[in-house]
Amino acid sequence: MAYKNIEDSRRYAREHYKRNKKKALKYARKRYANNPEFRERVKEYEKKNRKKSTQLAQKRRAFIKLHFPWISHWQTARQRCINPNRCNYRYYGEKGIRMLLTKEETRKLYIRDRAWELNQPTIDRINPGGDYCLDNCRFIETAENISIAHKGKKLSEETKKKISKTK
Repeated sequence: MAYKNIEDSRRYAREHYKRNKKKALKYARKRYANNPEFRERVKEYEKKNRKKSTQLAQKRRAFIKLHFPWISHWQTARQRCINPNRCNYRYYGEKGIRMLLTKEETRKLYIRDRAWELNQPTIDRINPGGDYCLDNCRFIETAENISIAHKGKKLSEETKKKISKTK
């Protein structure tokens, strides 16, 4: 099939690939399943791209942490409440504590409490039995939050070290 220009040729190739993607992958799997040389090339390709994708993910996380620091606090608090696979779920989600804050409300809370001035800000519930909502939350230092949580309990040496590091 002759094309008037290179763009038409490329467009056809893209459309053809989209239409026949499943067939092409199935054919490639059959043809190269027992070819050790091909498997080595695939492993090398995946190794290179894994490194690139990891670097991109790290850059993205650093960008979010720099420009939107409240999002990580929102995400961790949310996971504690909704994800049964998290180790802290038993203290939050199982006890019926719900995450009612939105990202925007968490941002307002971050600004209200001037959390950027804190060394290690963390989100804290004023009423420990209440949900994560705008009226019941605040940003405080991690060390202060730990000392509130362990009030009246004997602290281990490891916890004491953590508190002293954050001060």
